[in-house]
Amino acid sequence: MPGLGLRPTDKQPALGDYDAYHDYFKSLPINDTPEVYGLHDNASISFSNNTSQQLLSGILATGGSGSGGGGSDRDKVIEETARDLLAKTPPVYNLDKVMQVHPVMYEESMNTVLIQVCVSAVFVCDHRLAMK
Repeated sequence: MPGLGLRPTDKQPALGDYDAYHDYFKSLPINDTPEVYGLHDNASISFSNNTSQQLLSGILATGGSGSGGGGSDRDKVIEETARDLLAKTPPVYNLDKVMQVHPVMYEESMNTVLIQVCVSAVFVCDHRLAMK
């Protein structure tokens, strides 16, 4: 039996006592890769995008209810969270320069992935600039 997992690196644990199995499970990665579920590695990019969208949607959903005079505590929390996220976002990429250095070519498929990630980052950074 070659292995139990979907990844080529997954191996069946050796027969042993409780401690042997415990050690085996402790040796597995904490964060699963998309391969474990039969997905392509790029699925993690979609997952990250969806997680970010859910985070930002959750922040917006906690917005104040417009209770009259002045801002509410929730408004302050949202503003502080937005400022914190804003401070952590990277500077805007020069997409034209990235495309010159790493052109999209058949022979260099990773360049395509790089450009896609940079386009997403520029999108986020453009929104960051709009928040200022």
